[in-house]
Amino acid sequence: PADVGALSGIGLDRVWVVRRPRVAVLATGDEIVPPDVTPKPGQVRNVNQYALRALITAAGCEPVDFGVLPDREPVIRNAMRRALAKADAVLISGGSSVGTKDLTPTVVAAMPRARLLVHGIRIKPGKPTLIARALDKPVVGLPGNPTSALVIFHVFALPLLRLLGGEPAPAAF
Repeated sequence: PADVGALSGIGLDRVWVVRRPRVAVLATGDEIVPPDVTPKPGQVRNVNQYALRALITAAGCEPVDFGVLPDREPVIRNAMRRALAKADAVLISGGSSVGTKDLTPTVVAAMPRARLLVHGIRIKPGKPTLIARALDKPVVGLPGNPTSALVIFHVFALPLLRLLGGEPAPAAF
């Protein structure tokens, strides 16, 4: 509202804008349960998906929720294809480490025109982060741990989303 007022105050009644970027959110993990379910041993509530949607909205983007996906490669691969077709960027929560159920690197690498740029960074929390490109769109694989996921969102995904939304690159880039 203040910006609209300022623009009209200097005589501008039309401005160029950029469409809000669409950002797909995928969560992976057989252990994830909805917030209203009391977790059993080995289960965790779905924190990341809700937090990421709110962060994406606060960044001026439109979240596109693809739900919680089981740790099965064909299911994650199909969701990734749909996400790349529908969104301008993809955030995947979970599955980016090196365990047998961590399928994100394999799935992302199998996408058309895929390039894994980073897999594993020297940061705590957030070491198993994945940064890639598929179909010329950015893909960020965030750790499943909620604290790690939020740190990685702020350090890597948020500047990326701001660029997609038409903001200038920060000086660090």
